[in-house]
This record gives sequence, structure tokens and C-alpha cells, in this order.
Amino acid sequence: MASSVNYRRGLRRAYLAASLLWIALVITASFVQYDNMKETVVRAPDVEVRIDSLPGMNYWLGQITVAILPPPAGYILLFVIVPWIVKGFREPEAPNKNS
Repeated sequence: MASSVNYRRGLRRAYLAASLLWIALVITASFVQYDNMKETVVRAPDVEVRIDSLPGMNYWLGQITVAILPPPAGYILLFVIVPWIVKGFREPEAPNKNS
């Protein structure tokens, strides 16, 4: 007996795994970029100025937004809106006459 494949469940699980990977990559890239922004040195002929260029809370809020918002937006688009649109193009089912 052939077993049926539930593509919707499988795609949801794959999307969940891809979303977690996306979040991990964005957070990792943010920390790497943050490490590279610790100090800026400006040199002139007789003067050397060190500028502390660590980003503030706005940097982290922006990075968290980039990490967290795309996965739910994509989920809603792929698993709620697209099926709703596809359902709109299907023929309505005939009413059951056995009732």
C-alpha cells in the first residue's frame, strides 16, 4: 500500500528549519560586524584620534528586525495568502445530494 505524502506539512517543516537558519546567520553576521566596528583610528600628521564607534541600541534593533520579521512574513505569504488565492481560482464543489 502506497503511503500518501503530506507536502504541506513537509514544506512547513522545511520552512521552519530555513527560518531558524536565517535567524542564526543574521545574528552571527551581526556579531562579526559588531566586532569589526569597535574602534576607528583617524590619523593626521601630528595627531592620532581614536573614535569609539560602537553602535548603540538602534543597531541591535535593526539587526533583530532583519532577523525576526522576514520568517513570519514569508510564512503568512506562503502558507496563508497563496493557498487562499489558489482556492479562489478553483471551481466551487457541487453540493452533496445525499444529505
